[in-house]
Amino acid sequence: MVKSWGGFRKNAGRKHISNKKIPKQVYFPPKLIDAINSTNIPHCNSFSAKAVALITKEMQKNEYQDMG
Repeated sequence: MVKSWGGFRKNAGRKHISNKKIPKQVYFPPKLIDAINSTNIPHCNSFSAKAVALITKEMQKNEYQDMG
C-alpha cells in the first residue's frame, strides 16, 4: 500500500518572511505609554505600531535614511 500524503511537498508550509521583525524590550514611563496610546496615527492600532511610527518619523527628521 502506497500512501500519497504527508511528508515533504514543494511550497508546503509557511511562507518565508523577507523583512523579519526582531523583538526588543523597551521600558516606558506610564505617562509616555498613555500619551502614545492616545496618539492618533493612521493605520496604527497597536501600541507597538504607534511606537515604531513615532520613532521612525523622528529618525527620518534627524536624517537617518537607511531605515529598513
